[in-house]
Amino acid sequence: NSPGFFIALLVCILFESLKTFSSTDSSSDTSCSNAKGASAQIACPAGQICTAGTSTSCPKGKFCVEGQAPQDCAAGSYSSVAGLSLESQCVKCAAGKFSNTLGATAEETCKDCAAGSFSTISGAPNSDACLACAAGTFSSAVAQTTCIDCAKGTFQANTGQEICRACAAGTFQDQPKQTACKATDDTKCASTNGSTCNNGLGATKQIDCPAGQIC
Repeated sequence: NSPGFFIALLVCILFESLKTFSSTDSSSDTSCSNAKGASAQIACPAGQICTAGTSTSCPKGKFCVEGQAPQDCAAGSYSSVAGLSLESQCVKCAAGKFSNTLGATAEETCKDCAAGSFSTISGAPNSDACLACAAGTFSSAVAQTTCIDCAKGTFQANTGQEICRACAAGTFQDQPKQTACKATDDTKCASTNGSTCNNGLGATKQIDCPAGQIC
């Protein structure tokens, strides 16, 4: 073989090496070329993050759409696993809870609505979703999705309360979910059992004043 042949072969090898260096060196955060000696770059796969031309699983608390940079799971959601490819794969905080944290990685980031309030919204991004219990109702526990009606013999005049109050002696309430108790008629008395007068708290009825008694 002539010297010219070897020179031409050397130039060809050098040219191919320069092509490989050029394509792998230009990889961005949204593309990768994992193979050694790669001659092309591709869009970063879904569920992957690409750094310096190589790809790894999308981090917890984020999702990675094909060919795009990682994005945080929205407030009101979280991801405790890596490799998400869609925002819909982020887990929403349950109703009765909320979270204002972006890119959360654990369910513990979801905070409870306080006692005396409730929320029916999953994925709530802030405490505005927690609504005060209406008058006549209560919630004694945190993270509730509904409030409980005050029972007969009790009432609650205010909103956002944790308990209901018993009707005072000499008053009664024969309906649930009430904001006040009723005064007895002049010839009647308050009763908790419907058969005898009761001067205690929490009466649910009024009955006729017994013989030999003044009410």
